[in-house]
Amino acid sequence: MAALAAVAIGAGSVTASAATTAERSGKTASPSIYIKYLSTQINLAIGRGQDTTVERAGLGAFKALTPENQEKYLDYLNESSVMDALLAEAAEPGGGSTRTTFTSMNGGDVVIETVEEASFTPDPADGGIEPLATRLRKGTWETTYTVKQKVLGVTVTKLSLWVDYYTNGSKVTQSLNAGAGKRNINPGVSISNSPPKHWLSGGVSTAETVWEGSIIFKGFGVSIDKRHRVSANENGFKSGSVKNI
Repeated sequence: MAALAAVAIGAGSVTASAATTAERSGKTASPSIYIKYLSTQINLAIGRGQDTTVERAGLGAFKALTPENQEKYLDYLNESSVMDALLAEAAEPGGGSTRTTFTSMNGGDVVIETVEEASFTPDPADGGIEPLATRLRKGTWETTYTVKQKVLGVTVTKLSLWVDYYTNGSKVTQSLNAGAGKRNINPGVSISNSPPKHWLSGGVSTAETVWEGSIIFKGFGVSIDKRHRVSANENGFKSGSVKNI
């Protein structure tokens, strides 16, 4: 990832559970408490009619960790540098219809994954024909730029921004809509965002939102504001970024 700030966690930053539990947020104090938290989040999401894929996958992946790695995972959730890494500055130059890139840190325990994707909504008579290799076919498209943070293989936080637009087969002629979504299973982080906005300029459809992250770490609150942007042109994904405000 071109501009993701490297975040290093020192070898001694994760210590034995007994020494760090008091510094964890209440819902990450122990594996059993965290499992109860995730189960509650799943039930609440179901009650609101929300997708629970991230929460269910996270619960299953966390249970599958060894007891030692469960403790390590919970310590990571309370490491300020790990949480900062999720919203570190990132930027992608773009690469076509679909691309996934990874940046890892701390020996691969913590991974930042970015996913670029352009999906097509075909006309009924179109049959869902795949786009041309160099240019999107005529129709309505949705381009998404997603940033995920994984800790020991568990997806902890997922932030997505998408823009809907229309191309006549030669260039983008309309910017139609924008939206944003988040899933977060770290109870030490509260994330909200501004209403997404979108616009068309020079044949490029762009969407933007601002994420506001509140981190509670060892009793201190930290606020982080990041601008998340995605742009699409006649070739699909043009660029995506998460930058400091």
